[in-house]
Amino acid sequence: MQWFDTKPLFGLTIAVTRTHAQAPDLTHRLEEQGARCLEIPTIRITPPTDDYRALDAAISDLESYDWVIFTSTNGVDAFFHRLHHHGRDSRALGRAKLAAIGSATAKALTVYGLQADVVPGAYCAEDLAAALEPHLSGKERILIPRAKEARSVLPDTLRRWGAVVDVCQAYCTVEACENGAVLKDLLNHQAIDVVTFTSSSAVHSFLALSQAQASDLDNITFACIGPITARTCQEAGLKKIVTAQTYTIAGLAECITDWRIKQS
Repeated sequence: MQWFDTKPLFGLTIAVTRTHAQAPDLTHRLEEQGARCLEIPTIRITPPTDDYRALDAAISDLESYDWVIFTSTNGVDAFFHRLHHHGRDSRALGRAKLAAIGSATAKALTVYGLQADVVPGAYCAEDLAAALEPHLSGKERILIPRAKEARSVLPDTLRRWGAVVDVCQAYCTVEACENGAVLKDLLNHQAIDVVTFTSSSAVHSFLALSQAQASDLDNITFACIGPITARTCQEAGLKKIVTAQTYTIAGLAECITDWRIKQS
């Protein structure tokens, strides 16, 4: 085992807060670097609160959209799940161009035989809007199927430029209440060194489930996939925060590894 304890993350216990379906990729990357990972999802994906009414209406009129914009892999999967529910497939997108907020979301589209027309260099709503701007005349009709809990910056910006934007719930993120007791026990025993967050909703749910005060968490480092998630941590009063420079799972794993090496 001596070869293992030379790995940079050896000795660290890291909580991975992604959903069970999405956690293994990050877990694998961290374990390869020697970490002990605990998969403790703080969120679950559930159907939209409007019972798909808005999304179904958009799907029934899909041919009218000039652009469909996807802001997460969950949004891609939820949209196509509902499209298939109506007996339709990728061909229903017709003339619409596609935008994806990042490489993982663009890759999710390829599962359905589609390529994104626009993917920004940096993976946040502001950069996606900037990447779209040269492609828009101000008269487009745009569909954004996404989580109920999401920032308004992207649709607000597009509307300011003259586009007609329909934002439809494709799914919701809710607290994974079933993991609350386990999380509180681990925190009470100071058994976690690092907590990973890949969304602001994961931060909010972590704090709600743990019922911990920010001051009780000063011994933990919080590793965030990007600046928006990091800002949510800061606003919650969390102190030790590291942020990936590349807003991907690979970038997050690299960020944690680099941080640990600097600590050594």
